[in-house]
Amino acid sequence: MRDRLDEWLMREYDRAELDNETFSKVYFPGPDLPHSQLGFAERIFALELIKAILKQHYPDGKALLTVLWFIDRASVSLEAWASKKNDYTHRRSHH
Repeated sequence: MRDRLDEWLMREYDRAELDNETFSKVYFPGPDLPHSQLGFAERIFALELIKAILKQHYPDGKALLTVLWFIDRASVSLEAWASKKNDYTHRRSHH
């Protein structure tokens, strides 16, 4: 998802308008943590935050709807992954 958002942002601004540090913090303003340190809830929350930022600052249109669709798909995938992991953990703990 981050690659898609970065690509979208690069189409909006060039490096002269947006330096590297600012660019990397536009959609992901927090610490740059390894994926393994983020739980499912934090990842889903981050995606919802990104959606809110996009809806607030970008006009409605095909480009926005496409990115929002990908964010929604990512959230659904994370929720399914979390559910499967919880089921697996629950089954293992009862054997």
